[in-house]
Order: sequence, then structure tokens, then C-alpha cells
Amino acid sequence: MLRADGYAVWGSPGGAVEKADTLTCRHCNTVSLLRGKTKADDLGGFCRMCMGHICGPCADQGSCVPFERRLEAMERRQRLLDAVGLP
Repeated sequence: MLRADGYAVWGSPGGAVEKADTLTCRHCNTVSLLRGKTKADDLGGFCRMCMGHICGPCADQGSCVPFERRLEAMERRQRLLDAVGLP
């Protein structure tokens, strides 16, 4: 059984309301909806390096680069560009 990261609620113009548990990919921050009895393999997989759910494309990649690490790299790059005066 999967443990959900979040919960989504959305409505349609006809007034029907749908609800579903969600999982967020630890590598790219993609949100997957859990409907019924969904297994982790159906949604992508589980990364044993960062111990988190990952989506199918990230599972196929075969490397562990968590989203937080990508954000930190972007921030470091921007600080460097700001320091040397480039946009």
C-alpha cells in the first residue's frame, strides 16, 4: 500500500466533485493521482537513494537527482551570474 503525499479535490461545471490521493515525484516534482488500488510500479517507482516516490520518466533515467538538489544548483548558478554581472 502506498502512503499518499497529498490530497486533491476538483469539481466540474456540472457540480460533480472528484477526490484522489496524490504522490509527488521526488526527482521532478510531478504530481500523480492515486485512484483505487494503485501500486508504486504503476506510477513509476521508488528511489532507494533518496527514499521517495518517483515518476515513470525519472525511474527510466536510472539516476538520483532530487528536486531540491536541482533547485540549489539553479540558485548557485544565478548567484554566480549575479556576482560576475551577467543576466
